[in-house]
Parts: sequence; C-alpha cells; structure tokens
Amino acid sequence: MLDDRSESPRRILFVALSNIGDLVMTTPALIALHQQFPQALIDVVADKRSGELLAACPFVGEIIWKEKQTSALQKWRFLKKIRRRKYFLAIDLRGPWLAWLSRSEHRGTKRARRDDMHAVEHHFTAISTFIQNPDIPWTNLWVSQSAADKAEKIYADAGVKTKRLLALAPGANWPGKIWPAQHYAELTNLLVTEFDAVCLLGAQEDVSRCHDIASVSNLPCIDLSGKLSLAESAACLARARFFVGNDSGLGHLAAALNVPSLTVFGPGEPHRYRPWGARAEIILAPQEDLSRLQPAAVATRVSSLMASA
Repeated sequence: MLDDRSESPRRILFVALSNIGDLVMTTPALIALHQQFPQALIDVVADKRSGELLAACPFVGEIIWKEKQTSALQKWRFLKKIRRRKYFLAIDLRGPWLAWLSRSEHRGTKRARRDDMHAVEHHFTAISTFIQNPDIPWTNLWVSQSAADKAEKIYADAGVKTKRLLALAPGANWPGKIWPAQHYAELTNLLVTEFDAVCLLGAQEDVSRCHDIASVSNLPCIDLSGKLSLAESAACLARARFFVGNDSGLGHLAAALNVPSLTVFGPGEPHRYRPWGARAEIILAPQEDLSRLQPAAVATRVSSLMASA
C-alpha cells in the first residue's frame, strides 16, 4: 500500500476515457483514489468535450487535454508535458503506454475483464492494488456555481413550474439506440398529472427530434437541445425530479447527479454499460427492438419509481 505522507502535496496522473458515459464511469475510481490519498493532487488526462465535466471537481489539480487527431509534434509536446511532472502514481484507463511513459514511481492499468463485469468494476481493477477500501463508490459529478446559476436563470425565464420537472434525452450516438420521438411525446402525455414541465436535453443533432416531441406534448416543454455545454446540461439535469433517456451519455450524467432515472435499452450490453448509480434503473425493449417498447410500459415504470422514491 502506498503512503500519502510527504512534506509537499504529491501528484497522481489519472488518464480518463473520452466518451461522455465512459468518462462518467471512471469517476468511482477517481473518487476512491482521492479517498485513499486525500493530500494528493490528481491531474486528469481527458478529451476537451467530456473533460469539462470534471472542471468543478475540488480534488482535481490540472486537466490535461488530449486531442484525438494530432500531429507528431503535438503528440511529443503532450508527452513532454506529462514527463516533466514527477508523479508518484499514474493510473491509465485507456491502456498501458501513457502510464509507463510518464516516469511515475508506481503505475496502474486495467486487468483482463470478466464477462460478467460492469465497466465501472473493470476500471476499478486499475487501482485496486493501491487502495485499502474495496467498495466501489457510485459515479459522481460536480456542478460549478456558474453552471448552476445559468440553469436557475433558464428555468426562471421559462416561466413554468419546475418543482416536478421531467428531463428527457431522446438522442443517442447510434440510431439503433434511439426510442422513437413519438413514443417520448406519448410518454409525456401519459405522465401529465405527475409532472409540471419537461426539459428536453441533447446535442445539435437532436434538435429536430426534441422539436417534434415539444410540438405535441401536453406538458410545457423547455427545449434546450443544442444550446448548452455539457456542464450546463448537467446543471439543468440536476434540478429534475426524474430522467428518462436512451442508452447515452446523459443517462450516465443523471445517475452521477443522483437524479432518479430510467434508461431505455434496446440493442447493447446493459450488464456492462448501464448507468452506475443508487437511483439509476433501466428498462429493456422486447427482443432488443425499441419500436416494440410501448410508452405505457415506460410510464408505468416511471410512476412506480416515482412512488418508491
């Protein structure tokens, strides 16, 4: 077991994953490292889009941006920056090369994955040698004050009741994962007595889909698709009473923010990639065909989870 005692704060290098959901699922390992080494500063290697979700984390030192497409010179400068700083521990969740090239005293990478292992459990194998507590925390996110202030202003300007806010994320990075927009619209109408308003979240490519839902929903809709950064989306999502979305990054955000959530799964590997949170639930489409998952079944599940919460 490593000792964190030293005269000056020591530093840990933590190489996170790039996609939104993948990055969120690395936060339990990040939290466990901080719990084991509370005096250490943890520098994180991350992609610019997803990495902003860690900007408000109080125990992260520096976020070192890693671009996917770079020249040989840019790659050399990136590596030179890593090697210039003397780390006492490097954890690489992408692969072994950066941990070994970092000049760190100690290194951790993921072990072979078992078939029944969740991605979060797999990530945790990279740090298990260096921590005392084997319990894996839930995913977590930290909302900055500026993002929280913007969310408050958005809802105030919308002029609708938001005490019972339903957040929806009807997009995904692959069409096969997307529950039809008309089903989302019907879902809001089935839940009209349980919520005051709907918040629609998504990227630019989800704008038309969110517009279609808002145009036929009987609940007031706040359409924020394509308008917010990830950090701002997280702040808006944190104020929701409940979340429903496809197998996508926003479902992982909801779980990490401890918002009661229901993620819709069609094709995919829910045993491996379902959101990791105390209040995160999933619903599976019949025969992995999302067109066969009826809004009434989802509405019933939402109502049941709302009642138990």
